[in-house]
Amino acid sequence: MKRLLTTFAIAVTLLGAGGFAMPMPAAAQVDTGLAEVGATVGLSATDPRVIATRIINISLGLLGIIMVSLILYGGFLYMTSAG
Repeated sequence: MKRLLTTFAIAVTLLGAGGFAMPMPAAAQVDTGLAEVGATVGLSATDPRVIATRIINISLGLLGIIMVSLILYGGFLYMTSAG
């Protein structure tokens, strides 16, 4: 029984791995004309992921400054509370 399960596991593994080796059809590039529209409108050529990363970095930086200010203010209140 154990040998049958081992043989079955090997067969499933080989068949599953064979699916990754199959050639995939290439996706053709289609000219949609959006490049001309983007140039006309004035869109930047920067990758949207880079823009999102910059926005996240700026917002986290601002939140960090606010949090440090709140911690300093809380520490000041704690030290001057007199009791």
